[in-house]
Amino acid sequence: MKNLIFVLATFILGLTVNPVHAQWEQVNNGLTNPNVYSMAVSGTMLFAGTMGGGVFRSTDNGDSWIAVNTGLSNLLIQSLAVSGVNLFAGTYAGVFRSTNNGLSWTLASSGMSYVQDIAVYGTNIIAGTSFGGVFISTDTCATWSAANNGLTNLYVVSFYVSGTNIFAGTFDGVFLSTDTCASWVAVSNGIPYTQGNRIITAITSIGTNLFAGNSDGGGVYRSNDNGTSWTTVNNNLQCKHVGSFATYGTNIFAGTDTYCGVFRSNDNGANWLPTCGSGLGNAGVTALIISEPYIFAGTYGPGVWRGSVTQMTATEENSDNTLLMLYPNPSNGKFSLEFSRDSQRETVSVDIYGIRGEKILTETLNGERKHEFSLSDRPTGVYFIRVISGDKAETVKIVKQ
Repeated sequence: MKNLIFVLATFILGLTVNPVHAQWEQVNNGLTNPNVYSMAVSGTMLFAGTMGGGVFRSTDNGDSWIAVNTGLSNLLIQSLAVSGVNLFAGTYAGVFRSTNNGLSWTLASSGMSYVQDIAVYGTNIIAGTSFGGVFISTDTCATWSAANNGLTNLYVVSFYVSGTNIFAGTFDGVFLSTDTCASWVAVSNGIPYTQGNRIITAITSIGTNLFAGNSDGGGVYRSNDNGTSWTTVNNNLQCKHVGSFATYGTNIFAGTDTYCGVFRSNDNGANWLPTCGSGLGNAGVTALIISEPYIFAGTYGPGVWRGSVTQMTATEENSDNTLLMLYPNPSNGKFSLEFSRDSQRETVSVDIYGIRGEKILTETLNGERKHEFSLSDRPTGVYFIRVISGDKAETVKIVKQ
């Protein structure tokens, strides 16, 4: 299935005239465990943390990988972080440290387990854990102290450092510390509960705008007052299970759950676009990292994927959102397309392809704002919709359940 999806992805790329939808390619040579849960970059080296296979390293932009696990007694890698010559790995057995790019590791914590995320703040190393809250080390992991004053939820899954502010994402929203974790205050006003929790799996910022991602279907929230209040920004975000962020200039990328892949916004989350019409396999995106000229996506099952960040963030003067909205997605086979105002004044060609690249439907539309389609007679699975209007083109994915 992975090779089949890659062949289809190449086929779709050949059709695409809009460079914004640059192709993702799978880069797993030597990656013997494709269950990637975290990624990090240090200079020209990439690191991928896997669930069960330990840490892998690449020195050629993901073209090849080697396992670097000597001394790593626990191979369930939840997080990776870099500070100077130090590489840290958060595992089920605590924090491990390497000073030689992963060639060897030593256990750098005691009495700590289920480390979900690691952050670096100056010379301080901060670890977020399941059930145990936050721990901080001020001496490069020689000693650790619990730092939970004011933290009312001890399931900490993400961190983000901005200036003197340290944000922690928990199972009950966002907390902020302005005193190096000595105390925390809740800053979650406007973030609703979904399925009984407010799980914040990713936090990042662009300028004065702070973004929080929810993995339980809440999507993306934005704050322009340092977390005091939040608003939902999910327009055209087809999948609202967000597990990872990456930023590039004024662009924010959001890694989402099964079938949906990576979305991008260049207007502070007001609108989202898929980064491509195919690729990334059928698994959730657990990690995003940028190492120019590439953006890398770690996924649970299909491994590591690579795309050109410059192509994905190219100016869209010739695209203008030909396809304004597709819904519902996933669907039962019946779905609607809504087009931009410019496209309503032009002839629009819509082609639908199956997973093997076969064209199964073609329609030509004239001046329509909305058009309904049906795949009711087709089997469940993934389909690709190609829309062309004048010199503009866009490819999107839809899932029939």
